[in-house]
Amino acid sequence: MTKILLLEDDEMKRDILSRQLSNEGYRVVIAGNGKQVISMAQSEAPHLILIDMNLPEMNGLEVARHLKTDDITRHIPIIALIDRAILDNQGKEIEASCDDYDIKPVDFLPLHRKIQSLMNKKVHDMGPHHGSVLIVDDQDYIRNLFCMQLRREGHTVFDAANGQQALKLMREHEFDLVLLDIMMPGMNGYQVLNHLKADPSLRHIPVVVISGVEDFDSIVRCVELGADDYLFKPPRWVLLQARINACLEKKRLRDQSERLLLNILSRAIAERLKQGEHKIADSFPAVTVLFADIIDFTRLSARLSPIELVDLLNDIFSVFDRLVEKHGLEKIKTSGDDYMVAGGLPTPRKDHAEAVAEMALDMQEEIVQFKAKNGEPLRMRIGINTGPVIAGVIGEKKFIYDLWGDTVNMAKRMESEGIEGCIQVTTATYEHLRDKYLFEKRGLINVKHKGEMVTYLLVGRKVHIH
Repeated sequence: MTKILLLEDDEMKRDILSRQLSNEGYRVVIAGNGKQVISMAQSEAPHLILIDMNLPEMNGLEVARHLKTDDITRHIPIIALIDRAILDNQGKEIEASCDDYDIKPVDFLPLHRKIQSLMNKKVHDMGPHHGSVLIVDDQDYIRNLFCMQLRREGHTVFDAANGQQALKLMREHEFDLVLLDIMMPGMNGYQVLNHLKADPSLRHIPVVVISGVEDFDSIVRCVELGADDYLFKPPRWVLLQARINACLEKKRLRDQSERLLLNILSRAIAERLKQGEHKIADSFPAVTVLFADIIDFTRLSARLSPIELVDLLNDIFSVFDRLVEKHGLEKIKTSGDDYMVAGGLPTPRKDHAEAVAEMALDMQEEIVQFKAKNGEPLRMRIGINTGPVIAGVIGEKKFIYDLWGDTVNMAKRMESEGIEGCIQVTTATYEHLRDKYLFEKRGLINVKHKGEMVTYLLVGRKVHIH
């Protein structure tokens, strides 16, 4: 997970930006002032730093200059958050000390693109064989020697003097590799491996054992406990480099595969597939399904170039994806300009209807921020229904997690036969939400294959839902 160190002295702006970054999947750590940024840049080893330039005491430009002259922190990309007036006066100095800047008030979509661009550039510049390494050894001189050599190679390095410290650091930071001694007081290396490989959140981290125990049984035991390699002390540096590079490449490929899988399936479903389940099919008695469709998108797309069309849909759906994360829902799929979401699966939740209602209201607020070529804001039709569904994974080479049942069909009918700019819901959804939300009764409408049905329009909240 990408870690971002954020310094913004305006509390409200800081909280909003921190929440937006967290919703996008970043881990955010907050600094209170410039001196804290300098300290935390070393202790937290962030992947990127966002700094407000207009700060009391030590200003953002001074902080950036200090970070770029320190051997430990100079490789960390910095984005300046800056007022237009300051940029006009100090633009050249900021460009010289920072990797990029964003004008305040911050527009999150362009800022997010800059973050992604800098992260991609960092990966390209550093290459596949650089990472975050934890050295675990009770001998100070060995830890210091490894730290010095690995930092010269461009790695981010942490160290621990015993097993307890190592496990604590691994739960606080993201590591690509652990170099582990065996014979340590307190918790020895075997025990660390036991804890590490028993923890689902840590077992994927490659471990190279570097030990003075030149015993075949010790090698076998470590491999059985999950170690990726075993070297005797003192290791030849060229050999250690080769083993480190091989483990980092293995971790990089694993992370890449994990990201690709999570782009297709939810973490819960992906874990079931990785555990060996070949057929995933579940019945859910209570789920709320949402379909959303952009009005007149076919006509709009005819006036756009292919790149403009794809960029527009990508921007819109990226905003919706963040709303899915915010409300704890499951994005099912997109088809053309249709967007499908469900609440209450793959992990059941009692408030599935409320979560989807919040998503729908937020979608209405967000879509008007996007404009057609004539300057008119875009609008949507949204349909929602609640009831039982069947859910499962289909495909052998290209997976998709999909839903089936009358509940799904009716949600789609609510969208396709809805009113422009409105959220149409069935009576089933209305009964779940009537006490907390405001509705207008649309009355009887003729629904394809269903005949006449009473539907309602969701128009707002009676109380704020957190």
